Amino acid sequence: MNSLEKTQFVKITYLLLSFFNNDLNQVLLWLETKNPMLGGVSPFYMCDLGRTGKLLKFVEHTLAENK
Repeated sequence: MNSLEKTQFVKITYLLLSFFNNDLNQVLLWLETKNPMLGGVSPFYMCDLGRTGKLLKFVEHTLAENK
């Protein structure tokens, strides 16, 4: 994971913590769970594939829709 991907992952984590009211267990569960909206892979696996930027856009878009 390069420095840009690390920065993106930190932002994803921050956004998720805000959404889940600072419940780290919920954030970790979301990150570890396979998601059909992400092609059936977990968000952690997306990061392993080098798709952290795409995951960040997904999280930002999804949270914006929930406002």
